[in-house]
Amino acid sequence: MNWKDKFREALASKPLQYMILAFVVVGLLLWAGIYIGKAKVTGKQASYPKGDTIPDQWVKLQAPIILKNLGDTLLGVSILTANKAQALKPLLTISDVQLTYIYNEYNNLYHPGTITETLYKDIEDDYFGTDFFEEGQVRTKTLQRMLGLNLK
Repeated sequence: MNWKDKFREALASKPLQYMILAFVVVGLLLWAGIYIGKAKVTGKQASYPKGDTIPDQWVKLQAPIILKNLGDTLLGVSILTANKAQALKPLLTISDVQLTYIYNEYNNLYHPGTITETLYKDIEDDYFGTDFFEEGQVRTKTLQRMLGLNLK
């Protein structure tokens, strides 16, 4: 019996056929998963206001800090309203385009694949105290500014 006959005999066995079929199916599922996984999932996006541009240095240096502070305070365990207001204060001083950038990136980072959960909703749903205190006033001003830019 030569090697060709042994090879044919091995391929004729049912367990080997099932094993080869299983490898092919797993390989196809893996390939499909990798292909589908490459699609970028984003959160709700707002269009940018016209005119102003975003400085590259701001995007690289300051925006990540603002995003991290917002994520930590709005989605983390933070009961101190002063910390929450401190995280929102930069949103009152940056330009409209920068605020839109923060809104879009926050939604991509913390709420990918949904259009109902947004930065606006996280601020609106969180407790900042009443408007009698500074924390509540910062929250109200931030929400009003975001509404003015249609960042809901």
